[in-house]
Amino acid sequence: MSSPPLADSFVVRAFSRAVFVLACIAAAGCTDPPAVKRFAAASASAGEKFPEISKDIKGSCARREGYRLVGSWDADLDSLERVTAFTCAPYARTVSRLDKSHKVLMDYIKALGSLSAGELVKYDDAVGRLGDAVGEIAPEEAKHIAAAEGISGVLAEAVAGKWRRKELGTAIGNANADVQTLTGALCESIERDYARLLDAETEAARKFYMTVIREHRDEEPLTAILLYDRWIGEKKKIETRRETARGYVKVLKKIARGHQDLYDHRGELKSKDVRKLVVEHAAAIEDLSADLGREF
Repeated sequence: MSSPPLADSFVVRAFSRAVFVLACIAAAGCTDPPAVKRFAAASASAGEKFPEISKDIKGSCARREGYRLVGSWDADLDSLERVTAFTCAPYARTVSRLDKSHKVLMDYIKALGSLSAGELVKYDDAVGRLGDAVGEIAPEEAKHIAAAEGISGVLAEAVAGKWRRKELGTAIGNANADVQTLTGALCESIERDYARLLDAETEAARKFYMTVIREHRDEEPLTAILLYDRWIGEKKKIETRRETARGYVKVLKKIARGHQDLYDHRGELKSKDVRKLVVEHAAAIEDLSADLGREF
């Protein structure tokens, strides 16, 4: 007795699905490769903290100038603000370039996730040429700007060529040198420039509060105590910013290390050992990112 047409149809569909699944396995999986996708997602999520850090590069300069000028200059607040804005203007330009460069890095990391999932890369090259966008480039910035533009070029090529999963290794190979340069430059900006600003802000605040406390401690001891408490609070805020910045440097270094491992093993991305290694990097970034959630 022949099988009912409905049963035959079910068997055919089931057989077709089985063949499809086996073909996917043979081609390294139709689902998103979890290692690179997780690495990209963890990196991009952590990267959301960077704009707060970069913005505070200018913010720290402004706070330092406020302490310095209020404590030594008898002028109205509008004048103080104008002087502070002028003094801190170079940092505003630096922040603009850092933000644009960091965005290129994050766009690239997200593109790795898209490629690993077999999706087309989406990239809007809105940053243009970074140097032209925000004025004269300081010599120490030229290297990281060139690296960001190199990564931007890889992204543009991926969009134009409609790259998919099979081009993942090509993207990693073409971008790695610039990724290492750019992450290193971003780390240096935070560890060197931002740290120096926080040091200067700490000293300016200390001088300001100690001077005012000495003026009030004999005749208005309660005011002196309140000022001292305020000073302790400001120090804690500065240290929180410093620790958050240090934490993000660790994230950047882990991203760079993870990408270097992807580069070193770009011809064997389907390997179980390579996937395990990349997942370990992703997990480490997730742990580091969890510590960046404090108020900045």
